[in-house]
Amino acid sequence: MKKFLIFCLLIYLNAECLAFDASSTKTYIAIGSHSIEQNSDVATIKNIAITNAMSYAVILATYDVIPQDLLIKNFQVVNELIYSDPNKFIQSYKVLTNAKSANIYRVVIEAAVVNQKIQEALSKIITASTSNMPKVLIAVSEQTIGDKSFKYFWDIKNPFVKTDSEQNIAEKLKTKGFTTIMPSSVLKTLPDDLANYTPELDNKQAIDLANMFQAEVIIIGKAASAIGENTMGSNLKSLNGNVNLKAFRVQTGEEIAASNKTATIANSNEVIGGKEALKQAVSTACDEIINQIISLSQNKPKATTGGGINLEILVEGASSLAYFEAFTKALKETEGVKEVKIKEMGVDANTLAISFKGISKSLAEALMTKQFEQFGINIYEVSDTGLKIKIIPKN
Repeated sequence: MKKFLIFCLLIYLNAECLAFDASSTKTYIAIGSHSIEQNSDVATIKNIAITNAMSYAVILATYDVIPQDLLIKNFQVVNELIYSDPNKFIQSYKVLTNAKSANIYRVVIEAAVVNQKIQEALSKIITASTSNMPKVLIAVSEQTIGDKSFKYFWDIKNPFVKTDSEQNIAEKLKTKGFTTIMPSSVLKTLPDDLANYTPELDNKQAIDLANMFQAEVIIIGKAASAIGENTMGSNLKSLNGNVNLKAFRVQTGEEIAASNKTATIANSNEVIGGKEALKQAVSTACDEIINQIISLSQNKPKATTGGGINLEILVEGASSLAYFEAFTKALKETEGVKEVKIKEMGVDANTLAISFKGISKSLAEALMTKQFEQFGINIYEVSDTGLKIKIIPKN
């Protein structure tokens, strides 16, 4: 029984990883609804609700293909190309459950959406958004099951080795309109200075390496596969792939994107399975890195007339008005904050628009020093355009 449960878990993990590979098809859970009118046909209502659910599944898929800000900017085009006929992007679907509440019929479906078709339909938008994108150098070391050590192109003992992870990242970047640098096309031999560079580059080494190859952005990281703990008999094993990526703007040395992902699959062949798990982890991490870079280039914070920048702060857990007012008061008293306005009010989350003389990271650090009597705050995301904060009541 125990072996059977482990086997099921491995199959489940494998299916989850495969479903997350946005390069082709991905599975989404979506809800659709339709009003129930007097003397209306139940079958017709159900079909309309399913159609609405499929439309929502395609909307979710679109968010995975292009950044949200780019989607909003080109919504009219997206609406005509994608949302006007969403069914052509649905490979298959199945109804999971349904229910009626008052005069509303709702259905939950699992839909397989062909994300590649959406990407192809929006290729002009994506290409236009990345036409002025910087030249990217990929420097990701890799060690798969069976390898004695990490492989990396800046190794002077074995120079210009291109890892599978770097190749997969390069292909992802190409589909989004980026230009990548092939190290061997810039330098014929590696300088002796690289003798002390390890498979894991520090920030300064990353910038120096990027300058050697005339890159404007460098993506660094380590990718490795390993045998997991779960097994079934002497054949089936769980195999893990993990990758940690960071991207830096070379001119300033600023970190502009980061992602750490792990994928697990079940396979009887350790080497093949390990490579597949690593490929899936790299694919997921690379999607995040690319979207962060594109969003940064498309949505830079605008300077205000007072010399500051406009930022937005999403405050979750704001259902208590007293907590929200206490946080807002502390925010207004923070050095560098010039103006605070409520942009949007929600059931449990509010959005503030502020003017701040500094960068978002400095604001986050200042807020971390604030003391509140009845609650604490968790700053769980810091970006160039703002912060996301959760209010946590004290026990």
